[in-house]
Amino acid sequence: TCDSLLQEAADKLRAVAESVARAADAEGPFLMGVEELPLQDTLVAVKACETAATSANTAVSIARMFIATKLVEAKRFSEGPSKGAQAKLKEFQADLGRQTEKLNELKKSTAMRKKSITVREAEHEVQKAEDLVRKVGQAAAVFEDDSKLFQLSVKEIRQASDETIKAEQEANAALADARKFITARQIESKGKDVSAEVGSELIKYQTRLTTAQAEVSKYKRLSSTVEQRLASKKVVEEAQNKLKAAEAKVAKVGEVVETLRAAAGEGETGEEQKKGQDDDKMNPSTVSKEAEQAAAEAQVSLKTLSRYIETQGRAHGSVSEELAKLDPCVQQAQEKLESTMLALREWSERVVVDGIVKESEAKVKEAEDGVKNVADLEAPFLSESHDQLAPEDASKALADLESALSAAHAAVGGGKTFLA
Repeated sequence: TCDSLLQEAADKLRAVAESVARAADAEGPFLMGVEELPLQDTLVAVKACETAATSANTAVSIARMFIATKLVEAKRFSEGPSKGAQAKLKEFQADLGRQTEKLNELKKSTAMRKKSITVREAEHEVQKAEDLVRKVGQAAAVFEDDSKLFQLSVKEIRQASDETIKAEQEANAALADARKFITARQIESKGKDVSAEVGSELIKYQTRLTTAQAEVSKYKRLSSTVEQRLASKKVVEEAQNKLKAAEAKVAKVGEVVETLRAAAGEGETGEEQKKGQDDDKMNPSTVSKEAEQAAAEAQVSLKTLSRYIETQGRAHGSVSEELAKLDPCVQQAQEKLESTMLALREWSERVVVDGIVKESEAKVKEAEDGVKNVADLEAPFLSESHDQLAPEDASKALADLESALSAAHAAVGGGKTFLA
């Protein structure tokens, strides 16, 4: 009947009004005076607005079609009821139009918020990926400076490598998620009024993601050379150990030379000197040989180290700078060894000279003692009472004198020969 038709149309219109009201209520979080809701709250609120608007739009479509259909049916009624029904249905159409306009305004506001939240969400995804990329940079920072890297232990380097790999994986996952999000939003924005503006922003985010990906690749290349760098570190450590060994041998030469000086009795009393020389370990000859052997070993170590640095520097260009830092230490050790050896040679020469002088003095003293002995034995023959000597005593004194003359002659001749 006409009344049931109008009642059904009124119900449809009431459903539209209620749906539009719910769509308006969904905007409530945006009308509370808060300048900007948290991202997650905004996403939930925008989704609620979209859902409510879709539901209201469906109700509007149903009501519009129903009223249009019933207007055609109303024309078939008798003239009186027909006019009344048509007039009422047209009022319903007008009300529906007003609800539709209100719904369109709500949809327009939701679309603007959707555009804003799309940019915010894109910023959030990109920022999250960039933060993880920065963590990759922090983990891999140690690999950018070889001088700092070589100060770490092998365990610390491997730990830094593992942390870099883990951070890299997390960053790559975040970059992939952000890229998928941006691509999906670009597809969604096509054909919409806001597509140009949103699309421009999304392109900027894509550029940032590309830059971030390049950073990850750079750090990946750095961390991928960890084994090579460990090998380089081993080369440097080996060189440092060889340097320490060579320096220890050079120091040993110095200690032996000092021991040699002590054995020679420099600054000691004659009694202390004799006591030192009586000890085989302090014997100058023994210590001198020890010094020469220590010097030879130190020289070999320094030459071996120099060749090692030169060879490894050519084979491992990445460590040449670190190896070059050892050159001054090698040069200093070489100069110290040469200085010590020079002191050893000077001491040896002085010992030789001192020996010659002492032996010369001994020869001269031996000759003087021989001559004095001859003079003492000759004295009885020069006294006035020599005629009173018994024949046996005179014979013995003469034999002793001849023996003393022979010994003195030999001592003087030996001394002349030695001094010559």
